[in-house]
Amino acid sequence: MRNGKCFVDEFLEEVKKDKNVRQEWFEMIATIHDAASGKLLPQKRFKKLTLAKSFAFQAYEVKSFSLRLYMITEHITGKILVCGGRKKTQIKDIERLKRIIKEYTHFKN
Repeated sequence: MRNGKCFVDEFLEEVKKDKNVRQEWFEMIATIHDAASGKLLPQKRFKKLTLAKSFAFQAYEVKSFSLRLYMITEHITGKILVCGGRKKTQIKDIERLKRIIKEYTHFKN
C-alpha cells in the first residue's frame, strides 16, 4: 500500500474490466487458499521466487494462464499479497516487487 492505494486492489480493478481473465483471478485465490491449507502445489501454479539474498522476506508467485500475484512471507503476519501483474509484464512486475520489498523493509526498520 502506498499513498492510501493498495496495489492488489488496483490490480483487481484492472482484472474486473477484462472479462477474458476474470475467472483466472478466482483460480489464483483458490491457489492461495490451497497453499495456506498446506497443500503441495505444482510450480506452474505456486512458485517460490529466488530474489537477492539481501531480502529479509521470501517471495512467491501465484500463477494462472495470463495473470500473476506476488506475495511475501512475513514472520509475524504470515503471507502478504503485495502486487499483481500479467504474464507478458512478469519481469517488470518482479522488479516492482523488489522495490516494494525494499520500501517495506525500510518502513519496518
